[in-house]
Amino acid sequence: SRIFTGKNDFVAFYAGGRLAGTGDLYDRDRIRQVQQERVGVTSEAWRFIRLPYYAALFWPLSRLPYPVAYALWQGLSLAAVVGFVLLWRGSSTTSAVLFTCPSLPVATSLMNGQDLALVLLWIALGVRWQLEGHGFRAGMVLALCAVKFHLFALLPVLIVGRRLWRLGGGLLAGGAALAAVSFAVAGWAWPLEYYRVLTDPLIHPGVGAMPNLHGAFAYWPSVATAKGIPAAL
Repeated sequence: SRIFTGKNDFVAFYAGGRLAGTGDLYDRDRIRQVQQERVGVTSEAWRFIRLPYYAALFWPLSRLPYPVAYALWQGLSLAAVVGFVLLWRGSSTTSAVLFTCPSLPVATSLMNGQDLALVLLWIALGVRWQLEGHGFRAGMVLALCAVKFHLFALLPVLIVGRRLWRLGGGLLAGGAALAAVSFAVAGWAWPLEYYRVLTDPLIHPGVGAMPNLHGAFAYWPSVATAKGIPAAL
């Protein structure tokens, strides 16, 4: 039911688009108010946790009724998956299709209304342009992956290690443009507001089930005790 009604993470993106440019992008009460008014549901886990420029990208969709916006978003996500397969050919297009269709992360992303498909498309496009000798252009498109910046923290190491200066230049230029848009959308104080959102425990339900280092160690006795988690958990 969550898939077909859109009662998933897209609610946060939609609300972020509605609040782009208002100064309330990371305001807990305003986000929940917009979600309740426009979608009819809300959740602490559906706070907007992307950088401000991303809210600006959702502004056009957020002008539409929620069911229409959600349908278009899912269509865009499916198109991004197809685009990834066509660009990331590897040994053959058939292999790319076979390894993408049963992918649990891709399926989960689509079911939850998330944006992994767009990140895959940007990666594939960036790699394709880099291989074709368009390093600066590749860096510009890879800058869009700042939507999940924690996954690309070591990209500068690759750039320096392989002396991919044109790629690095494009990445810096793209990052500067996105930063400018972010400040224009959310004002000068947004970095501090963003930090407060990311460190709010209310937006991290079920941390012990997350597929990361936090999830791997969250319920070790010493960690659990430090966090006040009952040892039985």
